Amino acid sequence: MNIPTFEDFEKLKKEILTAIHTLMLDVPESKVWLNNKEACEFLNCKQSKLERLRNDGKIPFSKNDGTYLYHRDDLNNYLWSLRICLN
Repeated sequence: MNIPTFEDFEKLKKEILTAIHTLMLDVPESKVWLNNKEACEFLNCKQSKLERLRNDGKIPFSKNDGTYLYHRDDLNNYLWSLRICLN
């Protein structure tokens, strides 16, 4: 039976780190700002509901050259605010 050496562990560590790095490069960065269509898909709602949420001040937005943009975190926060906890 061979006992692993320090060099064996260092080699394994390097292989694991290389594999992790390769996997991380393959994962696209999540889109942070969503347009109307993407926000509707994210919230699973119609355009009219999104407009109502925006107009009622329930979700923050940015407007750039006539295009409404919503930050993914703001949409997540809105969804979290709808949670109902039953005890």
